[in-house]
Amino acid sequence: GGAREASAPAASVGAKLPAAAGPGELQVEAQGRWFRLGGGEIVDLSRKRTLRPLLLALVELHLEQPGEALDVDGVFRAVWGAERILAEAKKNRVYVAIATLRKAGLDAAIETRGDGYLLRPGLVTAWA
Repeated sequence: GGAREASAPAASVGAKLPAAAGPGELQVEAQGRWFRLGGGEIVDLSRKRTLRPLLLALVELHLEQPGEALDVDGVFRAVWGAERILAEAKKNRVYVAIATLRKAGLDAAIETRGDGYLLRPGLVTAWA
């Protein structure tokens, strides 16, 4: 006998889900260099210096505190650190970064609420 290893259920392997079924599983490379949503194409973020830390922050929050949102300040700190910037410019930068991550293929996975941004509750998320 050997140690049990956690693995994804094999039931959905190769299955083509209709669009209404939701985004499926989100796989994210440990440094945020790429992601794959629902068995689709791998999306390369290796040259996207703002999107990588944003994706990592959203995934870490989703795994550690499902259903919690990252507010504008939290997103800004995750991506730009302690840089000082006017509040309106900060909001704009965060909005553009989130919109760019959505356009990169995560529109179905990112939810916007009054308190911030999060990966949709119930989205199965795994490090690749």
